[in-house]
Amino acid sequence: MLMSTRGPSPMEIDNVRMMSRDECLRQRLCFNCNKPGHQASVCRTKRRQGKVTESRPAQDYRSQQHTQRDRRTSPMVEHNLATMEELEQPIVYDNAEFNAVELDRKSNLYVVNGRLDGKDVRILIDSGALINLIKRGIAKTIMKTEIVEDQGFDGRQTKKQFQEVEASYEVQGKKFDDMLFTEWDLPNTHDAIFCQPWFIQHNPIIDWRSQTFELQKTCLCVEERVTRYVPRSKMQNTKNYMWLKSASDGVVPVIPSELKAILHQYEYCFPDKLPDSLPPRRAVNIDLQPKSDAIPSARPPFRISKTEQDALKKFVRDNVKKGWIEVSNSPWISNILGVPKKDPATGMTVKRAEWLRRGNTKVPIRWVIDYRCVNSQTRIPEIPLPYIVELFDQMLGATVFTGVDLAQGYHQMRVEPNSRPYTAFRSQK
Repeated sequence: MLMSTRGPSPMEIDNVRMMSRDECLRQRLCFNCNKPGHQASVCRTKRRQGKVTESRPAQDYRSQQHTQRDRRTSPMVEHNLATMEELEQPIVYDNAEFNAVELDRKSNLYVVNGRLDGKDVRILIDSGALINLIKRGIAKTIMKTEIVEDQGFDGRQTKKQFQEVEASYEVQGKKFDDMLFTEWDLPNTHDAIFCQPWFIQHNPIIDWRSQTFELQKTCLCVEERVTRYVPRSKMQNTKNYMWLKSASDGVVPVIPSELKAILHQYEYCFPDKLPDSLPPRRAVNIDLQPKSDAIPSARPPFRISKTEQDALKKFVRDNVKKGWIEVSNSPWISNILGVPKKDPATGMTVKRAEWLRRGNTKVPIRWVIDYRCVNSQTRIPEIPLPYIVELFDQMLGATVFTGVDLAQGYHQMRVEPNSRPYTAFRSQK
């Protein structure tokens, strides 16, 4: 037996030998209370901890226990000193407490001072919004006024009038040309919001932590609306250059008489809205030629939501009234689905899932008919197409190029009677 040479140990409650986890496993004892008959997961005794004073850090816990074991007058001291692997065992805590510290944050909004049309304003920088917003009455130039229907999450629709305005702005001591804004009811924290159009135009470098930004030198800021000379030294660091090629005083030029005659002759080809009747008969009409072994399609219908069904009923009713479509019992059945067009108020395309979720039947819809099976069963017309390289060669020396965009072009040609059965689609009736 080893005897202590430093005298008896003080009789403190915590001066008790702490058994290691390996010893508890060998003797089948609880890790918490060191008693047999149960496991630590169901132990009702709180876990005992060694005494840690304020002057000694928590990392010295194992060395403290080692010192206490040195002072004991027990044969177990030799065993504990010999098994140094126990001192290398990690300390496992069953419970831990964390105290939350409140940070001093004034606001997460990034607001800068600037000027809009000569007025001092506070501008919110927001890269998530789609259009620039401004409070009512700040901008002087009104571009257009529109009335839109706003639909809430409860399904109720309310009409709102908003104006699209134009205003010049100044930020960081630099003046810029007019930018489009939409008037909106904004809170008192800011008077305008610079959104994605501003980010796309200037592509600023933003430090969101310090709430500072730097405008890249991609353009020259115009301080006044006058034509002025720009020195070459200021143009070296720019990426875009502009030259004045021609100027106009705003007077509409007079159309030559020979051009007027051509426009009058083909006036029916360029209407904004087609008449409520069939197009006139022409030399060329839509004529589908099926293959000799063509098999009619009988595909199952697409799943159409209630919103899409209501819009489809209106589409069928209006076109039957115009005479563009007719009731058919053809075996060639194709499916139809709707794809939302661009919103005329915002200029953005509404996603199909968002349109179906909101249930707004007044969104303009482009109806798409799945004619893939019909296309596979019809013969392709053998029409010789011109060589594209030769067309480019013919444009050599040309200065005027035109493009044709017909309103509802597919409805400006008649379908031959023998080809109409192949164009049948399912109307969910």
